Amino acid sequence: MINFKGGTGKTVLTGNVAAIAAKLYGWKVVVIDLDDTISITQLALGGAKKKYTLVDAFEFVQQGRNVGDAICYAERYGFWLMPGATNWKSKENLKNIPHLIHNIKNSYFQGGHVDLVIIDPPGGDRDVNLSIMLGVDLVAVPLGLSATDVASTFTTLSFLSQLHAKTSGRPEMLGLIPNQVSRKGTYDKGYLEFVMEQGSLLPYLPQSNVIKGSYSKANKDGKEVPIYYAPKAPATKRLIKLVHALNNPSAARKEATKEIAEYLGLDVDVLIKKNEPILEGE
Repeated sequence: MINFKGGTGKTVLTGNVAAIAAKLYGWKVVVIDLDDTISITQLALGGAKKKYTLVDAFEFVQQGRNVGDAICYAERYGFWLMPGATNWKSKENLKNIPHLIHNIKNSYFQGGHVDLVIIDPPGGDRDVNLSIMLGVDLVAVPLGLSATDVASTFTTLSFLSQLHAKTSGRPEMLGLIPNQVSRKGTYDKGYLEFVMEQGSLLPYLPQSNVIKGSYSKANKDGKEVPIYYAPKAPATKRLIKLVHALNNPSAARKEATKEIAEYLGLDVDVLIKKNEPILEGE
């Protein structure tokens, strides 16, 4: 989840996507908290301190130790967590971010390998984000639909484009996630057109995608399995739809563009037509 602007919902989306992937898909998911605010660590652990943090994980990388030893289980969410720290940044650690990601992706602990790693990055730290991008396979860009988001989103996409030119298309771009969308919002028309014409839209999320409470779904054994996100919010089904789309983005983009256009009362046919060449060329 990358956007150079803060407040686009990266942390909330990271937590919800990880929880849904872990609970609905049954995957072993690891979240790496690289954000200076360590918000997802505080949310997932409820303030409880763990023996190891990101600082220790980087030491494990340098020592050749199993990074899985520094990962803890976030029971409320159902995923595993590399707890963040506010004092982890150093030139050596920045350089080792791709190695950390690689080691976690290939870790074997609790009887199995990792299925998915999701990273919660800092908002505007270019050095950290560049190092993250060199270590990941896939990216998604959460964004708001206001004129103030234009510069940061454009900069983020330009950054990814320049990186692709040097790395043969890695990391793969999953798409844009319109976040905190309001039907009654006053949006800049030019920015909306800019967003829609990217041709990479994923299912939008309404304003209510705030982590609170828990939603339960019975598993195969009939037991209740907690999924940690807003249970009564319209975003509940939207989040599940987003996770499915992230897992199969090419099949979801045209429908996602049409859906948000209808939601906002825009000219659907024009937008879909504009998107078709981009979608067909991917």
